[in-house]
Amino acid sequence: MTDELVLSRRDGPIARVSLNRPAKHNAMNRGMLEQLDAAVSAADADPEARVIVINGNGPSFSSGHDMKESQQDPAIAELRTTTEGRLAFETETYYRYSLNIRNTRKPTIAQVHGNCFAAGLMLVAMCDLAVASDDSKFGVPVLRFGLASGEMAYEVWEVGARRAKEFLFTGDTIDARRAAEWGFVNRVVARGDLENEVTELALKIAAQPPVALSLLKASINHTLDAMGQSNSFWQHFMTHLLSHSTEEALGGSRHRRDVGEASWTLSDKQPD
Repeated sequence: MTDELVLSRRDGPIARVSLNRPAKHNAMNRGMLEQLDAAVSAADADPEARVIVINGNGPSFSSGHDMKESQQDPAIAELRTTTEGRLAFETETYYRYSLNIRNTRKPTIAQVHGNCFAAGLMLVAMCDLAVASDDSKFGVPVLRFGLASGEMAYEVWEVGARRAKEFLFTGDTIDARRAAEWGFVNRVVARGDLENEVTELALKIAAQPPVALSLLKASINHTLDAMGQSNSFWQHFMTHLLSHSTEEALGGSRHRRDVGEASWTLSDKQPD
């Protein structure tokens, strides 16, 4: 690949997949999403890999979707001129790619540090486990743009309805300690210990019988689906798409910020 927006390598039984736009705090553009999907699929198909670890290079795990690039990319802009085009683009790039991570046969671990906002937190939610450094920050402040949260509404499944409502209605950022208390992440460790902690956890999981592990993961996901998770994701995805067409989202609300000047991805503003 000419632009390596995602790097992959295998470290023994661990497949490591790294978001690689450090100067943009790993804001996700179309190329990164496509490469991430390909990298995760390849790791899942690798017979020598037992666990997939996803991390971000640079100062942040991910600051969310790259809104500026999405606005400036002529191909994406053309797709989004109609509801049908937006539905096709976001179903493939946001919805299906996310579920591909959730539904890997192998366990996935998110290794989180720095900013983890919006689509970055959605990526974490699609992983089976998450370990965060103590400098991590989490937020989904998209309501201010007239959008009904992100694409999946995973928050209620992760932290419960009341906490999800407070988190999404206010757009507040929470620290790693609170993220662990609420259930967004499994563990919080010092930044310098993060990679070692994730490696130790991954190796412990990798030592388990792989077929039984895959069956167990699938069974847990089926349990969530029997409770309505997949149907809930799809229903909210349709709601999210609808919210893009409202006067508020299109710029008619005084509450809406100019995304081009005040992007919540922080991709051009967050200090290193």
